[in-house]
Amino acid sequence: MTVDAEALFRRIGFSAIVLALPGCTCSRNDEPKPAAASATAAPAAGSATEVPVVNVPRPPLVASGRPPIDKIIRLPSGPALEILPGQGAGAIRLGATTETIERLMGMPCEIKTATECVYIGRAVEFFLDDKGMTKEIRIDRLDRPAPPEGRTYGVFNGRMANGLTLMMIPKGVESLIGPPQKVEEVTNGGPADTVQIAYYDGLRIEYDKLPPERIVVGGIVVTKGSGKPLSPPAAPHPSAASAKSNSK
Repeated sequence: MTVDAEALFRRIGFSAIVLALPGCTCSRNDEPKPAAASATAAPAAGSATEVPVVNVPRPPLVASGRPPIDKIIRLPSGPALEILPGQGAGAIRLGATTETIERLMGMPCEIKTATECVYIGRAVEFFLDDKGMTKEIRIDRLDRPAPPEGRTYGVFNGRMANGLTLMMIPKGVESLIGPPQKVEEVTNGGPADTVQIAYYDGLRIEYDKLPPERIVVGGIVVTKGSGKPLSPPAAPHPSAASAKSNSK
């Protein structure tokens, strides 16, 4: 019997012939699906489901991978130095030589001349007499102008035992060590804008003016003195205060 293949194709189609072949296990589900049925197919232009693609620019990356820093944070370093009126700072006392200063500070002077040994980063200066011995020690507030021009002092690692330190207001200072022996008004305070100097036994307090209108401790200078501790003003005796009120 002769089979007309072309006529058979027209009558029952290709799929039926394939299924009729011996040993075939194919099904209609195995046929490849057209790409148009894919869920990722782009919708027709102008249709209600069309979503426009917007290219959103990304912010520029920092080269280091970290956000930019506006200001470097300074931390205290070196030995802790207790401010001792009339005596010195920590173990470094008035009369110390440059060699002793460098040994106790643990590093060479940043600026060293015949008259001074300066540590700008640690905000402390040692002034020497004509014999090369310490006669004064100045402690400076953070960011106070320092030599050479354009530099500023770092953080001083210390304070007085009673808590007196840099950046305090005059009222706070007097509550700790009492009123000064003498006050000198400064007309030309230089780059630090020093406006007043208060004198105590073995101590000078330099007050700077900071914007907008703040007067704070900008420098503390240890000088020769009796070495006696400075005390706050004595509180009035209760009986004296009562007698004063009764007299009114």
